[in-house]
Amino acid sequence: MSIQIRLNAVIAALLIFCLAGLVVTKLIQARPRILTETTNMLSFTKDYIETARTGILASPDPSTRMRELATRLEDARHIEVALLPPGEAKINVPQTPQPTTLQWLESMTIGDVDPQMIAIPFKRGMEDFGSIAIATSPFNKLRELSVAIEDIIVTGLLLALAAFGLTSWVIWRALRPVHELCDAIALMEAGHYDIDLTVSGTPEITAISRSVESLASALRKAQRENANLSIRLIQLQDDERRAIARELHDELGPHLYAARVRGTAMKSELAKAEPDISSTAQMAEKLLEEINTLQLVNRRVLHQLAPAALRELGLTEALQDLADRWREEHSTINLTLSVGLPTDMSLDETTELTIYRIVQECLTNAYRHAHASNIAVEIMTEPFGNNGPAQLKSEKVIRATVIDDGKGMSNEIDFGYGLRGMQERITALGGKIIIGKSSIGGTELLAILPLPNSLG
Repeated sequence: MSIQIRLNAVIAALLIFCLAGLVVTKLIQARPRILTETTNMLSFTKDYIETARTGILASPDPSTRMRELATRLEDARHIEVALLPPGEAKINVPQTPQPTTLQWLESMTIGDVDPQMIAIPFKRGMEDFGSIAIATSPFNKLRELSVAIEDIIVTGLLLALAAFGLTSWVIWRALRPVHELCDAIALMEAGHYDIDLTVSGTPEITAISRSVESLASALRKAQRENANLSIRLIQLQDDERRAIARELHDELGPHLYAARVRGTAMKSELAKAEPDISSTAQMAEKLLEEINTLQLVNRRVLHQLAPAALRELGLTEALQDLADRWREEHSTINLTLSVGLPTDMSLDETTELTIYRIVQECLTNAYRHAHASNIAVEIMTEPFGNNGPAQLKSEKVIRATVIDDGKGMSNEIDFGYGLRGMQERITALGGKIIIGKSSIGGTELLAILPLPNSLG
């Protein structure tokens, strides 16, 4: 049911209630007035007839004069008049037939009161000319009451029509911006966020309009970011493929070529009539060395693509394994690792891999670009606070912090391949990344990730 119909229904109910109250008030007030006026008129008419009786009885034809008097009294208000024959003991004044409406009004006002009747006898000595009987009749007053009630009803109907028209116009004016907002929202549902609302109206409508415009602007921004994200993801995939291709070319290529050369040399030596066994054994040894090197390179490439330790040991042990191997390869750098994740916490594979890649990339950047001497890595859970993004709804978040004492970063952070990859991974999981200057002079990277079941 629309708001216009509801308001009109409320107005109609109020008007009906007011009209009913006025009608009931009129009916209540009419009873004493009718009784008073009819009683007074009955008394006045009785006095008038008694005054005229002396002259009538003194006339030569009293019966004719009585009929003339009764005829004149027929136009009197609030009474009925009848001539009774001589010797009639019962007073009976026939009531004039009245419309149903007046009969209903009589029953509602004085229905419990019987008409008052009086008979004035006309006698001259022993001669009886009959009587003039009079009775109260409320219908003149009831007719006036009926007209007053009709006026109230007609006035109420006119007021109702005027109120309906006014409210309809006011509601139409007030809701016109709402229809414009609905059209704008329909466009947004269809994916068109370039809307320009110039809605004017009540402060509430204006506030909603501004909110819709803000929502459209945010969705437009999100749409652009999603488009850019898709492009960046494609670029990242291409960059990753090129990096893998470069790794295969630079690492595997030379060793494969060397293995092929040594294998060809062995084949040539063994094809001789009298092969040199010692030389062939040396070539076989060199070939095995190349194969071992190929296996190491293969493991390193596979580890970069999908760390086996993460899948087999879990996040905490995989990070510890990464730190141990990193310390062996970079013995001059002091690396501390603190993982404070609950032992019963179960993270999905994507979240674990993201945290692992964050630490891996930060260690690489600290070594290659920052030339750090000390690196501290801390992974822990903490209650959700003001540092988390607005879309997080969990009571706890995962906080990954990496601090180094290297040369730091410039004010304009260059999101290269590694940092951009981290940012995209974290954003895709509903988290955020903060990069700034550390307390020990280098760089501090803070990544906040929601728990997997915390996104709404």
